[in-house]
Amino acid sequence: MKTLEQQVASIRSGAGARLRPELFTLRLTGPDRLRYLNGMVSNDVAKLTPGQALYAVKANNKGKVEGVLRVRATDEAFFLDVLEVVANAVAGALVKLLIMDDAQLADATDERQVVAVHGPNAQAVLQAAGYPAAAGLVALQQVEAGGVTVLRDDAYGLPGFELHVPAGQGDAVLAALSAAGADPVSAEAVDVVRVEAGVPVDGADIDDDTIPLEARLDHTLSFTKGCYVGQETIARAHNLGGVKHHLVGFAVEGDVRPPAGARVEVEDADKAAGELTSVVRSPTLGEVIALGYIRVAHEAEGTPVRIAWGEGESAPAVVRKLPFVG
Repeated sequence: MKTLEQQVASIRSGAGARLRPELFTLRLTGPDRLRYLNGMVSNDVAKLTPGQALYAVKANNKGKVEGVLRVRATDEAFFLDVLEVVANAVAGALVKLLIMDDAQLADATDERQVVAVHGPNAQAVLQAAGYPAAAGLVALQQVEAGGVTVLRDDAYGLPGFELHVPAGQGDAVLAALSAAGADPVSAEAVDVVRVEAGVPVDGADIDDDTIPLEARLDHTLSFTKGCYVGQETIARAHNLGGVKHHLVGFAVEGDVRPPAGARVEVEDADKAAGELTSVVRSPTLGEVIALGYIRVAHEAEGTPVRIAWGEGESAPAVVRKLPFVG
C-alpha cells in the first residue's frame, strides 16, 4: 500500500477504495415501520421513496445524540447504517421503544460487506469493474443490481460510492476495483480526507453529550415534520439560539500534532473555550488541522487561540471555517 500522503492524493485526484467493517446496518421492516421510525429520528423519513437515502440523528429525550444514521429506503424496509462505536446503543434505544408498532428491527450487518470508493475517478472505476449502475446515481441514491446495492454518498465533498455486496465477497470486489484503477487506501487516509472536509463522526467529534446543532448537523434535522424523541430540546436550541459551542476547524502552527482532547484557550479567559476532537496532518494543505468545539463568542474565522495539553505543552492555532478543503 502507498504512503499515507500518497493515499490521500489518490482519493483527491483519482480513486481510493477500502472495506468498511466499521459500518453496521440495521433492517427495519413491518407495516408500521414508517410511522415508528419517523417518531424516533430527527429527519423526515416520510419524504423518502425507494432508492433514496438521508441522514438523521437518533437523539435521547434530552436532545443529545445517541448516533448519526444514514437511512436508506427500499420497497419493503428501511436500512439504518450506523458506525460500530454507537451501533449497540442505537439498536438498544430503538428496540426499547418498539412497543406498540407492528415493526421488526434486525441486525443485517453480517449479511453483507461494504466496499467504499472515493475520488473524482470513482464512477469510472466502478463502470470499468462491472458496475454500470453507478453512472446514473445522484447523491444519496441507491440501486440494486445483480445482488449488489450501489449507493452514491458524496459525504466528503468528493464523488463517493459504496457497494454493499454479499458477505464473503468484499475482498474479491476490492481486488476488482484495484484492477480497474482504484488504489487501496486505509481508514487513516479516509479519516484525513474526512477532517479536511469538516465532517464530524460518532466516537470522535460527537458523543452522547452533543446537541446536533453544536456539531453542525443541520442536514440531519427537520423542523416541520412534527414530534420525535428529543425534538423539544433540539427545536428550542434552534429557535432560541441555545447552543453555546460550535464545531469549527483549527489550523495548528508548526509541526506539532496535539492530541484529541487538547484544550482550546483564548486570551484573557479564565477557563478553556473548547477542545479538539479530531487531529490530522493534512498533506493537501501541508499543515496540522483539527476539528473541535469552541464557544460561539470565539468562533469567527481567524480568531487566534492556543492549544494546550499534557504538562504545559501548547501550540498557537487559528480558527478556520469548515470545510478546510471544499
